[in-house]
Amino acid sequence: MDGPNVNWKFLDLFDKYVKKDCNGSFINIGSCGLHILHGAFKDAVSASSWSLDNFFKSCYWLFNDTPARREDYTNATESTVFPLKFCKHRWLENLPVAERSLEILPNLRKFVGAVQKKEVGSVKTQSFETIQKMLKDPLLEVKILAFISIAKVVTPFLTLYQTDHPMIPFLADDLHKILKSLMSRVVKNDIIKKTANYSLFKIEASDKDNQLAARMVDIGFAAEKKLKELMSAKKVSELQALDMRTQCKSAIVTLVGKMQAKCPAKYPLVRALKCLDPKEMVSHRDSCAANFDKVLKALVDAHKVEATDCDTIKHQFSNFLDEEIPENTNKFSSFDHTSDTFRLDQMFHLLMSTKRNYEKLWSVVKNVLILSHGQASVERGFSVMKEMYAENLQERSFTAQRIVADHLQSIGGSLNVVITKKMIMDVCAARQKYMCYLEEERVRKSKDQMSLKRKNLTDEIGELKVKKLRLVSEANALCKSADKYSAKAESVKSMSEIRHLVAKSNSHRKTSKDKLSEAEKVDKALDEKLALLKNS
Repeated sequence: MDGPNVNWKFLDLFDKYVKKDCNGSFINIGSCGLHILHGAFKDAVSASSWSLDNFFKSCYWLFNDTPARREDYTNATESTVFPLKFCKHRWLENLPVAERSLEILPNLRKFVGAVQKKEVGSVKTQSFETIQKMLKDPLLEVKILAFISIAKVVTPFLTLYQTDHPMIPFLADDLHKILKSLMSRVVKNDIIKKTANYSLFKIEASDKDNQLAARMVDIGFAAEKKLKELMSAKKVSELQALDMRTQCKSAIVTLVGKMQAKCPAKYPLVRALKCLDPKEMVSHRDSCAANFDKVLKALVDAHKVEATDCDTIKHQFSNFLDEEIPENTNKFSSFDHTSDTFRLDQMFHLLMSTKRNYEKLWSVVKNVLILSHGQASVERGFSVMKEMYAENLQERSFTAQRIVADHLQSIGGSLNVVITKKMIMDVCAARQKYMCYLEEERVRKSKDQMSLKRKNLTDEIGELKVKKLRLVSEANALCKSADKYSAKAESVKSMSEIRHLVAKSNSHRKTSKDKLSEAEKVDKALDEKLALLKNS
């Protein structure tokens, strides 16, 4: 789920359909956390009114595809380091863009000065005007440093959760840590301290009674240091500094508000799933048991688990905490979900799947661990398919290439492929299999053509039969009508009326003979089609 209203509406309608027709329900754990943070950070930057996005974009486009201007820049600054491209969709991936802009800021000033002094070629673009205007801001460097400081709080989460590993048990805690770190910059410390875990999501950061004074806002160590240097050098007034801090506070408050409103950690099920965090199992045994009860309740409500099995599952989970955790304390307490060396599902598989006394518990754990913590893997799949796409690539070839790509990724690259005897034999027989496939396709197409031809003949025969019946029926009706007019002519005395009735009788009789003649032609055509159908 990306979060747009149309997606939520579709989910709501689909969930109603599943409840009505399938006697089930979806397990809703909210939108993709990665997308939520990207969108929240975008809104935060907009709330600051610093226009840093325009500055970053202008820096890139000023030198993009302009070799002459890049040469002028190199000559004026003696540097070959250029701006990076700004991404308007994934805002938190712009951290390297901001760091590069900060790095080349002195060179940008040199280049703008050289253009103004006409030491290099004239530049008349919107990008140059934007950069020229932004460089006049004495607080530009401080603002970029504050941008970097805030982005660094959230970026590790995005890097960590762009993985296929099961991460749902750690999602709530990691989001809670980010929220706490951000709130500590703008919310009074005593309010945060007296707030219990996960209750931070209920604190109104936008409430001015909860906010720190603007001069106390944490804008980041490097930004704070640079701001003090500028104030000491009398380049920035106290009023300008206070205004900058107020804008930074507005940005962080907006970011916190968006996270509180939309992030998955606000869902009770996501918070309860921390019961499968190995470190929590070691240090908070009773809390894990209580949270596991909440997980079972959610699964029962969604018709994923039978209520009659819950007592057995709870008992197995309790035994797991009492028996397996003490025997594997070091493994559980040292488990690091930020490392790729050992996955959570691998550890539970080793300890649960092979033991019959954890059979039902393992079934529940499997269902829970496949809950998606984000859409990074799905979108990465789209990118892979886009790279593989080629014109005239058939579905089977496309599927085969994707299977190969996924296998290579799972084993860590082509150098780790084990060349077996079966693989060599398959490669040797590939040409023969291809020729057999072509022959099968030729036969299939021929059969399809014959089937289509028989179908067309059958349809034509049906139409001819209907036409013949219609013509015979109409001819019989006309013949009866002619006889009726003849009989009526015999009973009247007026000569003119007799002539009129006889004329109508003859006309109907003639039309009846024509229709019978046409019916005979249709009958001959029908015999020809039946012969063709028999021989086909």
